Formats: sequence, C-alpha cells, structure tokens
Amino acid sequence: MSRNLIVLLVLTAVLQAQDFQVKLHEPYTLPTLPDSLTLAEFQVLNHDLGWKELFTAIIFPGYASRYALEDTAAAKIAFGRYLGLTAVGIVALNTFFNPDVEAANFQQLVDNSNVNAAVFMAGISTNIILTIFDWGYANLRLKQKQDRILFKYRKKPDLRSVDILNGLKKIHLP
Repeated sequence: MSRNLIVLLVLTAVLQAQDFQVKLHEPYTLPTLPDSLTLAEFQVLNHDLGWKELFTAIIFPGYASRYALEDTAAAKIAFGRYLGLTAVGIVALNTFFNPDVEAANFQQLVDNSNVNAAVFMAGISTNIILTIFDWGYANLRLKQKQDRILFKYRKKPDLRSVDILNGLKKIHLP
C-alpha cells in the first residue's frame, strides 16, 4: 500500500511540473536594469516560449504568435487554421451525416469520394503546417525582439582594456 502511495505521489509531482526549463539549483537574482528600459521591453525580455505555450498553440490557433506580440501574424494564422477546420467540418458533415450514404466503413467512403478525401486531407495538413509555422515564427520573432533590446542596452566595453590577440584584459589601463 505504501509503495502504491509513493508511486502515486511521484507521478503527481511529475505531472504537476508545467515548465521544463526551471533551474532549481540557481536562485533567482534581480538583474540591474537600465533606467531607460520600458515596461514593454522588460515584458518582451521575460517572454519565453516553453512547452506550455506550444501545447496551448496547438489548441488555440495563433496563440504562439500572439504570445510573441505579433498580432497581425496571429490573426492570419488563426484565419488559415479556421479555414482548414471549416473544410474538415464540411467534409465530415457531408460524408458522415448524409442519409444517402450507406457505406459501412471509412475506406468505402474515401473510395467513393476522392474530392472529399482531398479536401479533408488539405484541411488537416493546413492545420498541422500552420501550427508548426506559428510556433517557429513566434520563436524567431521573439528572439529577434529580445536580441534588439539586449543590443540596445548592452554594456559597451572599455576599448583601452581590449587586447586584440588575447581578448579582454583583467586589468584596466588608466
């Protein structure tokens, strides 16, 4: 009984972990922020696309792009995915709820209607491709925005402390 309880507790703990990118060995330290850093830039720096956002983007069309603050791309992706879902729904309604169709299995339905099968597969393919595109595009745009902000507020090296052959020296010259 106690063994089952331990297994249940371990499984519960594993299933409750939402973010796989947590670093437990490093304590969170507050970074020193420049005074000119805006709240919008700070929020972009704190956005990170993890597993939770990926699975949410599968369910909600355009979620990853919306999370990366790309609203127009998110709307276009959502529109495309809704078109694909509509095509799948129309084919399903015409095929499975048609009183004239008396075929017993799915293969006979597909053989009888090549157009419906093509539209069905196009709708499914559209959803899969746009979900992958949504995730990749959101990662790319979020990384570009974060790089722009980090470049804007980067620390400029003291050129007197640069040695061309050995990189930065530890001792700064006066």
